[in-house]
Amino acid sequence: MTKNTKRILGGSAALFGLLGLSATVIGAIYPILLENAIDTEGVAFFQAAMPIYAIFLMLCSIGLPNALARAVATRAQYNDGIGVKLTFRYALITFSAVGVVLALLLFQGSDTIAQWTGLPNAAPAMRAIAPTVLFLLIVASFRGYFQGLSANAPTIYSQLLEQAFKLGIGLVLASLWSKDGPSKAATGAALGVMIGEAISLALLVLLYLLGFEQVDLDHDEVNHMTAPTPLNRVMLNVWKDGVTNMLSQGLVPICMAIDALMIVTRLTEAGFVTSVSQMAYGVFAGVVMPLAVFPSLIWKDLNTEFIPSIREQWALKQMDKLRRTVGGIYRMNFFIFVPVSIGLFVLAEPLLSMLFPQSLQGVELATATSLLRLSSVSVLAIALGISSTIALIGMRKGTLLLISTLLAALVKLALMAILLGRKSTNVQGAAFASLAAFSFWAIANTIQVLESADLAFDWLTWAAKPGAAGAAMGALAFLLYKQAFSRFLGPLPSLLLTVAISVAAYVGICVVFRATGGNPEKPVVSDRFKPNFDA
Repeated sequence: MTKNTKRILGGSAALFGLLGLSATVIGAIYPILLENAIDTEGVAFFQAAMPIYAIFLMLCSIGLPNALARAVATRAQYNDGIGVKLTFRYALITFSAVGVVLALLLFQGSDTIAQWTGLPNAAPAMRAIAPTVLFLLIVASFRGYFQGLSANAPTIYSQLLEQAFKLGIGLVLASLWSKDGPSKAATGAALGVMIGEAISLALLVLLYLLGFEQVDLDHDEVNHMTAPTPLNRVMLNVWKDGVTNMLSQGLVPICMAIDALMIVTRLTEAGFVTSVSQMAYGVFAGVVMPLAVFPSLIWKDLNTEFIPSIREQWALKQMDKLRRTVGGIYRMNFFIFVPVSIGLFVLAEPLLSMLFPQSLQGVELATATSLLRLSSVSVLAIALGISSTIALIGMRKGTLLLISTLLAALVKLALMAILLGRKSTNVQGAAFASLAAFSFWAIANTIQVLESADLAFDWLTWAAKPGAAGAAMGALAFLLYKQAFSRFLGPLPSLLLTVAISVAAYVGICVVFRATGGNPEKPVVSDRFKPNFDA
């Protein structure tokens, strides 16, 4: 690859940030567009297969590539060109071997897994998505290799290509095959996911063959022999760290998997007919949760940029800077997501009617509205959990993250088992269980961050002021939409005008009362906690 071509493809940090954000947005809106392309039953079949993809996507986009990148970077620091290549080859072989086994198991066991979910017609979609597991693991080996050599462009471009083709091909196939039934439509959507991942892999292989990552490393046997760790131990550490990182940050896909396994079966056991159970699962998993998670996905991409700063400040024991950084993240978290949560609660019905004009009507719209209002609080909890997770990663508190995630998953499981078995709570039990799990996760992680950073929670600046401004904004939004605009304008202009005026009012109130105030140069420090740099 020529230097000019590499320079053009290399881009800048701003470009990479924009492309990464674009890939996240495309991936987040895919379920929303899919709901409009096929009916709720088809979405239920598709969503039953998606937790498998989501869990491996988390493993192969965060866990394994980051762990492999550290191993490759360590070899590169020793100028060990041989070790770099061997590390990548070992990873490619082991990742591929595991991928083949898992893909075959998923393909062969799709009927059984579909029966576990109470959605036997989801089996074809699960079979269609099975090869994606193999592609994801191979992609992880290439991304880890490139990232370890400080070549981030291949990861960004492959993610964008993957999401774009998943969106385009998945929607086309789902729409074309929907006339053959919801199961066929879900299979088309799953094939779009698989094809998008295959195209992403093809791009990475092409860039590898063209030598995009070309760096000046010696291929001297002496350098290789003096490298610190044998490769077999390196691979074990990569897998251990990759799986641990995935579990530590993977509460959302874990909750998705629990929903897929329990909602339909538990509702059916409670006495609901299968069609109603499937509709409820399709609405919750295919409509409500994508909307609840969407803002947090963008927030996560933005927050990730703080990890290097937090890591450096923690390593150098620069506690004043660390507290300013963490305090700033929390202030922005509440400033942004308090009004988002309140807005979703107040405007749930018109928002759903606008996004899903054909697929959500009558009972389905009423169900989605009640679920979205309950899940609106989860938006704030997820965002707070992500902010705390980013801080804990920077402070190298991976064990604490793992414990809080696993405990939150147990909270979700226990409440699902109790609440879904009652007709009175029905599918709202799943929404409440998710809210409880995300809240537990957010609170537990926040407590650990505050203790580690020796920082006290600023209730007035972080929570009370944005909360009061958000409550005023919510009341204004309700009055504007219900009592004014909806009487004279159509649904879309009414919603857009309500949102614009309400957001402007919220920002104005925050400015007047200094709701984002507090002096970041003089953070509130707690005397109860002492930072432990060795933890």
